Amino acid sequence: MRGPQEAIRRHTPVRVGGSELLAAFLDRAVRLEATRFNVLSPYVDDAVFADAAVQGAWRRLLTTAQTTIVVRTRRSADAVLRSVPAGAQTPRVLINRRLHAKVLVARRNDSAVALIGSQNLTGAALRTSEELGLLVDPAASPQHRELVLRLCDVAEGFARRAARSTAGDPARSDDIPSRPERRPVAAGVDACRSPPNRPSVR
Repeated sequence: MRGPQEAIRRHTPVRVGGSELLAAFLDRAVRLEATRFNVLSPYVDDAVFADAAVQGAWRRLLTTAQTTIVVRTRRSADAVLRSVPAGAQTPRVLINRRLHAKVLVARRNDSAVALIGSQNLTGAALRTSEELGLLVDPAASPQHRELVLRLCDVAEGFARRAARSTAGDPARSDDIPSRPERRPVAAGVDACRSPPNRPSVR
């Protein structure tokens, strides 16, 4: 049974926390019935999806939302594609080898929720590392809606610039290794250089 302090915390528009915010964000995004899902996470691994709550919410989002994910490494891209459930549309995955930002944003029309902080999509971030982040949920406070929608635009801007950086320079086969025994990475991933004039998020 949740006490009154936790009930208050769950309904604040800006929640400060650590590792627990990742599962909280995904749960809120599912309840929002998000149709767009943007992720900036340098590192992703299989261990994060071993958590039943995270795996269930993640799979639900990939099934219902148009998803774009920017990661830093080929291994992270592989982990993302292995997480896609059968029947879901394969998300667009971009590799930016200088990515450091960690932002997750889910949106449905003018409603959105965002997580910004130190958390990568990794098992360590979920269970062992000391993380810090902000979960911003304008549903409890409409004045925060502009902030979250701006984060949506910034995350989508990262992906657009990453995609443009590969125009006329398709990814080489040694940039994106295929893994036929699991899921062919080349089918869903674009490798990119770091986009110029990256915006700072403060």
